[in-house]
Amino acid sequence: MKFFTNKHVIASLIIAPILAILAWFMVDDWVADDALKAEKGIPYPLVAKSNCRWPSGYCYFENEDVEIKITTDTQNFGQNKLMVRSEIPMTNINFALVTNPDEMSNQMAMRPIDNTYQQWESDVVNIMDQMYLQFLFVINESKFHGQAPTTFIYKEPVYN
Repeated sequence: MKFFTNKHVIASLIIAPILAILAWFMVDDWVADDALKAEKGIPYPLVAKSNCRWPSGYCYFENEDVEIKITTDTQNFGQNKLMVRSEIPMTNINFALVTNPDEMSNQMAMRPIDNTYQQWESDVVNIMDQMYLQFLFVINESKFHGQAPTTFIYKEPVYN
Protein backbone atom coordinates (compact mmCIF):
# COMPACT_ATOMS: atom_id res chain seq x y z
CA MET A 1 0.00 0.00 0.00
CA LYS A 2 2.33 2.63 -1.25
CA PHE A 3 -0.67 4.94 -1.56
CA PHE A 4 -0.90 5.52 2.23
CA THR A 5 2.80 6.26 2.59
CA ASN A 6 2.53 9.39 0.48
CA LYS A 7 2.76 12.45 2.75
CA HIS A 8 0.19 14.37 0.68
CA VAL A 9 -2.43 11.65 1.14
CA ILE A 10 -1.77 11.49 4.89
CA ALA A 11 -2.05 15.29 5.19
CA SER A 12 -5.33 15.35 3.22
CA LEU A 13 -6.80 12.57 5.38
CA ILE A 14 -6.10 14.69 8.46
CA ILE A 15 -7.03 18.12 7.10
CA ALA A 16 -10.22 17.25 5.15
CA PRO A 17 -12.37 16.28 8.17
CA ILE A 18 -11.23 19.37 10.06
CA LEU A 19 -12.18 21.62 7.13
CA ALA A 20 -15.56 19.86 6.80
CA ILE A 21 -16.39 20.47 10.46
CA LEU A 22 -15.30 24.13 10.27
CA ALA A 23 -17.39 24.63 7.12
CA TRP A 24 -20.45 23.13 8.85
CA PHE A 25 -20.28 25.62 11.71
CA MET A 26 -19.35 28.62 9.58
CA VAL A 27 -22.23 28.08 7.14
CA ASP A 28 -24.63 27.69 10.06
CA ASP A 29 -23.34 30.95 11.53
CA TRP A 30 -23.73 32.81 8.22
CA VAL A 31 -27.23 31.63 7.30
CA ALA A 32 -28.89 31.20 10.73
CA ASP A 33 -31.53 33.71 11.74
CA ASP A 34 -30.78 35.86 14.74
CA ALA A 35 -33.04 35.30 17.74
CA LEU A 36 -35.64 38.05 17.96
CA LYS A 37 -36.43 39.80 21.21
CA ALA A 38 -39.98 39.30 22.46
CA GLU A 39 -42.15 42.30 21.62
CA LYS A 40 -44.56 43.93 24.02
CA GLY A 41 -48.16 42.68 23.82
CA ILE A 42 -47.61 39.89 21.29
CA PRO A 43 -48.49 36.41 22.64
CA TYR A 44 -45.77 33.78 22.22
CA PRO A 45 -46.43 30.04 22.61
CA LEU A 46 -44.59 27.96 25.17
CA VAL A 47 -43.81 24.32 24.41
CA ALA A 48 -44.97 21.83 27.02
CA LYS A 49 -42.14 19.36 27.61
CA SER A 50 -42.71 15.60 27.61
CA ASN A 51 -43.00 15.35 31.41
CA CYS A 52 -46.34 17.18 31.12
CA ARG A 53 -47.88 14.13 29.42
CA TRP A 54 -47.17 11.49 32.07
CA PRO A 55 -47.54 11.26 35.89
CA SER A 56 -44.27 13.00 36.76
CA GLY A 57 -45.36 15.55 39.35
CA TYR A 58 -43.91 18.39 37.26
CA CYS A 59 -44.58 20.17 33.98
CA TYR A 60 -42.02 22.35 32.19
CA PHE A 61 -42.84 25.01 29.62
CA GLU A 62 -40.08 26.37 27.40
CA ASN A 63 -39.41 28.96 24.69
CA GLU A 64 -35.79 30.04 24.04
CA ASP A 65 -34.55 31.47 27.36
CA VAL A 66 -37.93 31.24 29.13
CA GLU A 67 -38.31 28.06 31.21
CA ILE A 68 -41.23 27.69 33.60
CA LYS A 69 -41.74 24.80 36.05
CA ILE A 70 -45.19 23.89 37.36
CA THR A 71 -46.11 21.50 40.17
CA THR A 72 -48.74 21.14 42.90
CA ASP A 73 -48.62 20.94 46.67
CA THR A 74 -49.95 17.37 47.02
CA GLN A 75 -49.19 15.70 43.68
CA ASN A 76 -52.54 13.89 43.88
CA PHE A 77 -55.74 14.75 42.05
CA GLY A 78 -58.37 16.73 43.94
CA GLN A 79 -57.91 19.94 45.91
CA ASN A 80 -54.56 21.36 44.78
CA LYS A 81 -52.53 24.54 44.86
CA LEU A 82 -50.59 25.11 41.66
CA MET A 83 -47.03 26.30 42.15
CA VAL A 84 -44.98 28.01 39.42
CA ARG A 85 -41.26 28.72 39.40
CA SER A 86 -39.19 30.60 36.83
CA GLU A 87 -35.64 31.91 36.61
CA ILE A 88 -37.00 35.11 35.08
CA PRO A 89 -39.22 37.40 37.20
CA MET A 90 -42.84 37.44 35.98
CA THR A 91 -45.28 40.30 36.13
CA ASN A 92 -48.50 38.27 36.14
CA ILE A 93 -49.79 34.69 35.78
CA ASN A 94 -53.34 33.67 34.90
CA PHE A 95 -54.56 30.13 34.38
CA ALA A 96 -57.75 28.32 33.43
CA LEU A 97 -58.86 24.76 34.08
CA VAL A 98 -60.88 23.28 31.18
CA THR A 99 -62.20 19.85 30.18
CA ASN A 100 -61.68 20.37 26.44
CA PRO A 101 -58.40 21.82 25.09
CA ASP A 102 -60.27 23.95 22.53
CA GLU A 103 -62.54 25.71 25.01
CA MET A 104 -61.85 28.85 26.99
CA SER A 105 -62.78 29.35 30.62
CA ASN A 106 -62.65 32.02 33.28
CA GLN A 107 -59.08 32.73 34.15
CA MET A 108 -57.87 32.69 37.72
CA ALA A 109 -54.95 34.77 38.90
CA MET A 110 -51.92 33.48 40.75
CA ARG A 111 -50.06 35.43 43.41
CA PRO A 112 -46.31 35.77 43.98
CA ILE A 113 -44.88 33.94 46.99
CA ASP A 114 -41.96 36.30 47.48
CA ASN A 115 -40.77 39.69 46.24
CA THR A 116 -38.52 38.20 43.52
CA TYR A 117 -41.64 37.40 41.43
CA GLN A 118 -40.06 34.08 40.43
CA GLN A 119 -42.28 31.82 42.56
CA TRP A 120 -46.07 31.94 42.35
CA GLU A 121 -49.00 29.94 43.75
CA SER A 122 -52.72 29.67 43.15
CA ASP A 123 -55.69 29.30 45.43
CA VAL A 124 -56.89 25.74 46.02
CA VAL A 125 -58.64 24.41 42.91
CA ASN A 126 -60.29 21.06 42.15
CA ILE A 127 -58.04 19.43 39.54
CA MET A 128 -59.09 16.11 38.06
CA ASP A 129 -57.52 13.76 35.52
CA GLN A 130 -58.47 14.30 31.85
CA MET A 131 -58.58 18.09 32.27
CA TYR A 132 -56.31 20.75 30.75
CA LEU A 133 -54.48 23.70 32.25
CA GLN A 134 -54.14 26.82 30.14
CA PHE A 135 -51.60 29.42 31.27
CA LEU A 136 -50.88 33.03 30.39
CA PHE A 137 -47.55 34.33 31.71
CA VAL A 138 -46.59 38.00 31.48
CA ILE A 139 -42.83 38.63 31.52
CA ASN A 140 -41.58 42.20 30.95
CA GLU A 141 -44.82 43.14 29.18
CA SER A 142 -44.48 40.18 26.78
CA LYS A 143 -47.16 37.48 26.92
CA PHE A 144 -46.40 33.76 26.82
CA HIS A 145 -49.12 31.11 26.73
CA GLY A 146 -49.12 27.34 27.12
CA GLN A 147 -51.45 24.42 27.62
CA ALA A 148 -50.90 21.00 29.19
CA PRO A 149 -53.03 18.06 30.31
CA THR A 150 -53.36 17.61 34.05
CA THR A 151 -51.85 14.12 33.83
CA PHE A 152 -48.58 15.45 35.31
CA ILE A 153 -50.28 16.46 38.58
CA TYR A 154 -50.26 12.93 39.96
CA LYS A 155 -46.81 11.56 40.74
CA GLU A 156 -46.55 7.81 40.50
CA PRO A 157 -44.81 6.36 43.53
CA VAL A 158 -41.41 4.80 42.88
CA TYR A 159 -41.09 1.28 44.24
CA ASN A 160 -37.77 -0.35 45.09
